[in-house]
Amino acid sequence: EEEGDTDKVFLQLLLEQQQQQGDGGSTVTTDNDSTLVGLINWFAVHPTSMNSTNQLISGDNKGYASYLMEQKYNPPGTLVGQDDHKFVAAFASTNLGDVSPNTAGPRCLDSGLPCDPVTSTCHGLNELCVAFGPGRDMFESTQIIGRKQFDKAVELVDEVVAHKTKHRVPAGRVASRHSFIDMRQLNVTLPASNGTVVR
Repeated sequence: EEEGDTDKVFLQLLLEQQQQQGDGGSTVTTDNDSTLVGLINWFAVHPTSMNSTNQLISGDNKGYASYLMEQKYNPPGTLVGQDDHKFVAAFASTNLGDVSPNTAGPRCLDSGLPCDPVTSTCHGLNELCVAFGPGRDMFESTQIIGRKQFDKAVELVDEVVAHKTKHRVPAGRVASRHSFIDMRQLNVTLPASNGTVVR
């Protein structure tokens, strides 16, 4: 069991492409023969800086952070995924819970007063209750929260590059598991009901 506030943990995985020997033989792994081709990191903040009034397609604060990182590590004019230089950045979400980037909190659009804290409504309407902050509008807020994630990611990349031997560098493949569960077909035993099984 880990101690501390896991909501403040910023985990990052750097992806490197290893250069092969000239004869096409086995892959070698020294500090000087790999190229950083991307990163995936996880930080607990919702990508909801663009509030419910937004009618544009947006990657929100996570997308903005990815955009900044790809701009930093690719040559100008690079089309990520299409050009030879294709550093790709993924800013993923982790144990979110109630980790809103909207630091000014929810306010009523019609009055500017705080929303009802129990129902998240204004005069009984949830459509009028919208969260704001830290910027003057949702666009500036998206940039502020995205920039903070980007800045921390760059700090971690620079630290690994400068002191590579002091960091554990995992080797091997990255795998994932995914399954679909039809909850309508799943039996659940209710512990407080003397073993009643429900579907």
